[in-house]
Formats: sequence, structure tokens, C-alpha cells
Amino acid sequence: IYLLKNFERSKVHGLLGLDKHPADKSPEGNEQKPGDYPIAWCKEYGKGRVFYTSLGHREDVWDPDAPKRENSKEVSEAYQKHLLGGIKWALGLEEGSAKPD
Repeated sequence: IYLLKNFERSKVHGLLGLDKHPADKSPEGNEQKPGDYPIAWCKEYGKGRVFYTSLGHREDVWDPDAPKRENSKEVSEAYQKHLLGGIKWALGLEEGSAKPD
């Protein structure tokens, strides 16, 4: 997961997050405090809209026909829907609330 500097959850509308329990172990050298880590969020900024997601690093996450698949094609389809929805919302082509949590 990514640790965002100066991130204020109160200023964004959370879409996806990771709730890290105190008992969960982090890889050595990558210690993270328990808490809520943002994975995807949106907000309005001035007259514009911002959509952020940290998903989609592996090819099989976004390409349903990737040769070395580690997950189902449904995961790729869900990711594409997530990404396209965020882009359409940011362009004003989709409705949706960005009211901060």
C-alpha cells in the first residue's frame, strides 16, 4: 500500500480503503501504523474533480487477456469498471457525490 504524505481523510470522499488491524504484520523495513489507508478516493477541487486510485499495477489486474493471470478475469472487469467510472466522474459525465467522509 502507499502511504500518502499530508493526506487528510476529512477532505476527500473515500471509495476504497484498507483497514489495518494492530495485529497485522508488515514486511520487515516497511512498518506501518494501524489505521485506515486510502486506496481510492475522490474530491472536488475548485471547479474541477479529482479521482485517485492506487490499484492496477500488475497487467492481469487491468487486462482480462493477460497471459500470466494471478486472478480471475472478473477482477480485471471490476478494475476497468472502477477506473472508467472514476474517469467519467472526473470529466463530469457521471453523477456522484464527492462529499468528504
